[in-house]
This record gives sequence, structure tokens and C-alpha cells, in this order.
Amino acid sequence: CAAGKVCGHYTQVVWRNSVRLGCARVRCNDGLWFITCNYDPPGNYVGQRPYNITSHGQNSPEDYLNAHNSARSAVGVGPMTWDVNVEAFAQQYANQRVGDCALQHSEGGGQDGENLAKGSGDFTGAAAVGLWVGEKPDYDYNSNTCAAGKVCGHYTQVVWENSVRLGCARQYANQRARDCALQHSGGGGKYGKNIAVGSGDFTRAAAVGLWVRERLDYNYNSNMCAAGWVCGHYTQVLWRNTVRLGCARVR
Repeated sequence: CAAGKVCGHYTQVVWRNSVRLGCARVRCNDGLWFITCNYDPPGNYVGQRPYNITSHGQNSPEDYLNAHNSARSAVGVGPMTWDVNVEAFAQQYANQRVGDCALQHSEGGGQDGENLAKGSGDFTGAAAVGLWVGEKPDYDYNSNTCAAGKVCGHYTQVVWENSVRLGCARQYANQRARDCALQHSGGGGKYGKNIAVGSGDFTRAAAVGLWVRERLDYNYNSNMCAAGWVCGHYTQVLWRNTVRLGCARVR
């Protein structure tokens, strides 16, 4: 755990060998709730990790390399290798673009070849390489030019024979990603809106949990919050005329 912090509850929750669960909840004399969960087999063995980290979503170095090297092999060009220094530069620049996702080349683009891509949803690294390789039909090797009105420079960079080291990075981008300010958007008048911010693996369920906890500070008879407290997030959650819901989460 981080210095001075507790993380054993989390590691027990995700402990890979704990496969049976039982929980209970009771109200204490002081009005608070007491909750306990038991796990079988138990976790948190000293010296053991709760789970094994695996690659997800076609975003690992191997995924980037395989996509590049497959395209290179198809035209008889040798494979590339992963370079952590090139990767570090790519990640540094990707972090700079987190606020806008602008397809604008870095100042280091003159030193290294550089391909950029952006997409929505679960846009993977492999999908980005697929976009670049998809330019292949628009490249003519004999004339060494792109088809009229077409772009093919991303593809030629992928298969460039003298490019032998590769480093890639992927980053989420959002207009609120730089500051995580709890500031409602301009559409707040059209839709009811609750917002929350948290650290670590702050989940959607945890955010809703924060809003629902305001229930204790809401008085139905007076239709008011307790003095000095906020309860509007809770009342929005259960507002009877609100029947459609849409949520989003960004890092």
C-alpha cells in the first residue's frame, strides 16, 4: 500500500482465489450501518499479489508491433522492435494532448517519424494501426505517390524500411480531463446533472453512492436539505419525472 494508506480491503475484494462471498448489514445503536463481507478462500497472503496483470484491449506493445510488422512483412520489409525511449517520448506527447486530442504533430516529429490517430469508444492501438495500414490501396509504389486526393503517408511510415524502432502511446482526452473541475456544462439547464470526482479506481457506482448518501440530509416533509448540507444530488437520483439516464466517466 502507499505510505500511511490502507489498501487491504481492495486487495481482498479483487483477490483471484476468493470465489465465494457472503455479506450482511445491521443498523447499530448509534444509527449507523455496519456491513461485513466474508471471502472464501481468504486473501491478503503476505508476499502474494491479488491478481496477475494481463494485457487488455489490443493496446500492449506486442499489439502495436504485430500490427506494424504484419504490414511490413506483406511487402517484404523486416520487423521493427519496441523501444522504451521512443515509447516514453510518445507517452509524454500523448499526455500533452489529453485536453483536446488535436491531431497536431509534436515538436519532436522531425527527429522521429510520427503517426497520429484518434477515435471514440474503445479505440485501441491496433485499431489506429489498422487505419494507417488501410491507406495501402492509395499508395502506388512505382510512382512513389499517393492516389489523387488521397493520404498515404501514414501507411508508408508503417512500412518504411529504415524505421526499425517503435514506441506508441494511447491517452484519453476530454475537455474536463485537465482539471476535473466540478462545473456543470452549458447543457445543465436542459438535463438534470450530477457530477463527482474521485481518485484511484473511482467507479460509476461509487459516484452514485456519494449522491445517495445525501439521503440522510434530506427532509421529505419540508422538502429541504439539513442546514449546511447538500442533498440535491440525491433528490435528482430519485426524481420521479426523470425517466432516462446517461452517464460517462473519464480519467
